[in-house]
Amino acid sequence: MGSYDDAIIIFCSLGERRLTPDSYTLASIMSTLCLCKEFTLLPVLISGLEIIPDLVVCNSFLSFYCKAGYPRGAVEFYNDMMHRGFLPDNYTFAGLLSGLCRVGKITQAVDVYQGIIKSQLRLDAYIHTVVVNELIRAGEFRQAIRLFRNAVAEKSQLDVVSYTVAIDGLVKASHVRDAYVLFNEMKDIGLAPNIYTYSVMLSGLCKDGDVGTVKRLLSEMIDGGIEFNHINFRLMKNILRKRCHSSLVPKLLWELWDSGCAPKNTPAPVFDKDVYDWNAKDLHFDYPSLVRDDTSSSEDIPDVAASVG
Repeated sequence: MGSYDDAIIIFCSLGERRLTPDSYTLASIMSTLCLCKEFTLLPVLISGLEIIPDLVVCNSFLSFYCKAGYPRGAVEFYNDMMHRGFLPDNYTFAGLLSGLCRVGKITQAVDVYQGIIKSQLRLDAYIHTVVVNELIRAGEFRQAIRLFRNAVAEKSQLDVVSYTVAIDGLVKASHVRDAYVLFNEMKDIGLAPNIYTYSVMLSGLCKDGDVGTVKRLLSEMIDGGIEFNHINFRLMKNILRKRCHSSLVPKLLWELWDSGCAPKNTPAPVFDKDVYDWNAKDLHFDYPSLVRDDTSSSEDIPDVAASVG
């Protein structure tokens, strides 16, 4: 918690100093509560405060409702905002779209999104990313990718996060080849993949057992100076070990460590008993594994949706 606790303590001290939090201070404390998942503290913290609702505060409440697990409240709050005469911006629409998707009103969410596009409002990448991400969360992979493809065709403003979310959706839908095509299209238009993009793409390729393409992507990362963290490095090793019975896997892991692409302070290659037995018995190949499995971990790369917010 650390810094989260400090932020909450400072916010609570404002009243003692006879200071009234402005819109951005309220938005900041709501964001803090979402990050530390202390949602029930909000009523306590704002009790007795004279809150003057403006668009910044209202958008923060919309986001808070969704992240606190009450998307229906977000939809109702949006309707109340409209009755009170607020003019929505991209963040308002993002809150509404998230709320609709999370209460299962997929058709209505898509209709709202398409209506926003037709209204020719100045949309940034965020609104496209949010709707694709929410549809993926709802398991509507085909719908999500269809909307993303339409956005690409219409030359809508999209960024690396937009593409990463779409690639993640394709991987989760087991369309790894399509994900890789989109990954390359993204690079072709001049968007450089970040560590999240590579993590998602490598996760899918590892599960497909495509060691050759994994090796090419790792080479790209080395050339681009992108370094794996310990979690992704260990997960990639575990996925490859479980999904791909090939003598190339231990060799690939060794080369990864030897090339310097492995995380800093990764211990020198050590023998993992399970991998060593697998190599010696089934493959007659004695390359050691790179990282001890001291800690348990999920097989899947952490959800990229976290980067959307």
